[in-house]
Amino acid sequence: MPTAPPPSRDVALETRVFWERFKKEIIGALVIVLLAVSAFTGYRFYSDRRAAAASALLASAKDAQEYQQVIARYANTPAAADAYLLLSEAQRSEKKFAEANTMLQ
Repeated sequence: MPTAPPPSRDVALETRVFWERFKKEIIGALVIVLLAVSAFTGYRFYSDRRAAAASALLASAKDAQEYQQVIARYANTPAAADAYLLLSEAQRSEKKFAEANTMLQ
């Protein structure tokens, strides 16, 4: 009666067999992980630079028109939220209460 050969105890051989069997899957997974990490890093770099530019523009803004420029150019940044508040304050000081209230809503 034939019996199954005993399993191999050679770790180097089993590692080599595993690598040869799953080489494409391992390389594909590594490529996907590297692409995801580089895309995330690129996004963070872009959003940080955009936020820094918006903050610099807000720091140089002195009147309502310049606050509106910050809001228009950098709509989804924390500096734009601050520009909304400063614009509303500038409109209030100019006695434009209705416009200031609509700006805050």
